[in-house]
Amino acid sequence: MELLEKILQGERKLGPGMIAGVCAADHPLLEGYREKMRSMLPEGRFLVVFAVAHSRGTLHSGNNPVQQYDTLYAYRHAGDLSHRLSREI
Repeated sequence: MELLEKILQGERKLGPGMIAGVCAADHPLLEGYREKMRSMLPEGRFLVVFAVAHSRGTLHSGNNPVQQYDTLYAYRHAGDLSHRLSREI
């Protein structure tokens, strides 16, 4: 449970440009999402959030296909992290 332990111990950096955090599902900032969250996971008490950095140069390039590729790249890395965590749990 290496990835899960890192996240639960508050280690945010998971690799280059990747961070994670844990939040209680009843946190006041999530008030507008509470009904939707309960419909998906009625017993859920915590959320794990992943963030993957985009390339600033790519985002400011004005080249739409390159920007789309960078977005897909970031989604893939976030998906890989969530898949690893799911397998550990």
